[in-house]
Amino acid sequence: MLRTGGSEVTAVCFGAEITNPVLQFRWFLREHNQYHTIVGVINDYLFVFSFAFWRFGIGSYFLYQSMITDKIDWVVRFGGLSLYLISVVFMYSIGKFFVRKYILKMKKKKE
Repeated sequence: MLRTGGSEVTAVCFGAEITNPVLQFRWFLREHNQYHTIVGVINDYLFVFSFAFWRFGIGSYFLYQSMITDKIDWVVRFGGLSLYLISVVFMYSIGKFFVRKYILKMKKKKE
């Protein structure tokens, strides 16, 4: 339809779904009562850091590149920016979970 932005949309979909297997593995661990094991802890760390890396490391670079080029239509730019803002909200929620589950518990154990 627009004849532009196909590779950018594909990159956004890839970046949005790259952490999905780790999130699904978390559900699998919960269903089999294995979430509160060392594997669950490693999975949580992997999810949080991979989400931050893909969405805010690489995602920020792609968002910047799509905003400065003249080759991409404004609709694709708006969609990319919208998904980035949604990622910020998700990261805030994930960060709250991570701090509550791991950082605050470590401080309580030290006391």
